[in-house]
Parts: sequence; structure tokens; C-alpha cells
Amino acid sequence: MGLFDRMKRTARPSVPLAVTGTVRRWLVANEYHPGAYKATRPGETVTVEFVAERDNEYDVNAVAAHLGPQVAGYLGLGPAAKYRPVIQQANALGYRVSASGVVETVDGSRSVRLSLPTPEALAAWLALTDDQRADGFPA
Repeated sequence: MGLFDRMKRTARPSVPLAVTGTVRRWLVANEYHPGAYKATRPGETVTVEFVAERDNEYDVNAVAAHLGPQVAGYLGLGPAAKYRPVIQQANALGYRVSASGVVETVDGSRSVRLSLPTPEALAAWLALTDDQRADGFPA
């Protein structure tokens, strides 16, 4: 394996993949990341990028949601275990998985309410050929 092949395997995925669906999720542990929300206001639509964390000591299946360069929260334990494999599969295919959501105040902290596809729907889309995926994830 050449240097270029090794770089491709370790480089950050580069193709944005915006997903949406009917599964409603809130980010959790957002109260530990108030800095991520400093430039936001309740009711604002934002885009978060999902990152499968490698070394999270609290959850081996942790999926962080980044708002810009900062962690804004996480998918909950159960959902993270289901979404992590498909997010990793998307990353392996070169996609950065993101979703739009609305900033809301929950129990005194800001969080993002998301509408996601089911993990199965995302996996089915990723199983399509490159040509079939060319138009992006269906809205």
C-alpha cells in the first residue's frame, strides 16, 4: 500500500452528506458544551456534523455532534449504538454525515432537535452504487 492509499484511509471524509428523516432526536450531554451554543439563539436552524468518537471513556459507541469546530452534544446511548456503524460506513466511503436541526432550550440548556433518517434507511442508501448515490440522500 502506497502513501496515497494510507492517506486516503486516515484522512477526514470530504464529501458533505446532509441527511434528514422522520426520527426525532435531541442531542444529550449538551449541558457540558455551552460554548458551542454561544453564537446561537433558540429557534435558529443549525447544521451539526456527526463524528464517531474513537476514545470516549463513557460510551464506546459515542457519536458526537459538532456545531462548527466544537462538540455540541451527543446522540443518546441507544441511538448512538445504532447510528455509529452507518456513520462509520459513510465515513469510509468519504462522506461527512450532517443534519440540520433547531436550537431549543431544554431543562435550562440549549440543545438541537434533529430529524434523522432511520439507521436502516441510511445503510440502504449507502449500499447503492456511486451513480445511484450521486443525487444525495433523499429528503
